[in-house]
Amino acid sequence: MDYTTNTAIAAVKALTEVVTPVVDASGDAQAIEQVRLVTDFVRFVEGRAHWIGDRQRGQLREQVALGNEIRTDIGSLPSWSSFERALGTAARVSEDAGATGEQQRRATEELSSAISRALRETDELDAATRRRIERAVVAASLHRADVDRAWLLPLGFDPEPSSVRSLQAVFTP
Repeated sequence: MDYTTNTAIAAVKALTEVVTPVVDASGDAQAIEQVRLVTDFVRFVEGRAHWIGDRQRGQLREQVALGNEIRTDIGSLPSWSSFERALGTAARVSEDAGATGEQQRRATEELSSAISRALRETDELDAATRRRIERAVVAASLHRADVDRAWLLPLGFDPEPSSVRSLQAVFTP
């Protein structure tokens, strides 16, 4: 059993019932602001803790999908072999139900780096190929923005919160 959510709830309770009143009484404006920021962050973590695994898996799936989308178009680039290795590893980890969060994070980072290296080399490609790659990257970025909007919604910064999809919707493959 994971106790992250319960621990976060207890931390928020301690912050709001014990720490904040003491800080408020001190009159220190910076300390008052900081205790509220920390409390809001712990609340945010409490509300998102059970979604972290879904987020990691989703980020890995997104990178694998983008890698597969641009794979044939970047086959002539100098970074091709390292890209292929990273894509192969990420695809295997993505399909492995027993993969740890750390394995997923590492595979996502390695593939993301390999994709970035390849994108920096696309000057060598013809214009039509570059446009296909650019469209794939933009489409992946739009989905990523959709996920980030859902993830960050509780922070209250989205200008159109009613248009934000639920976490369940954005994490459904």
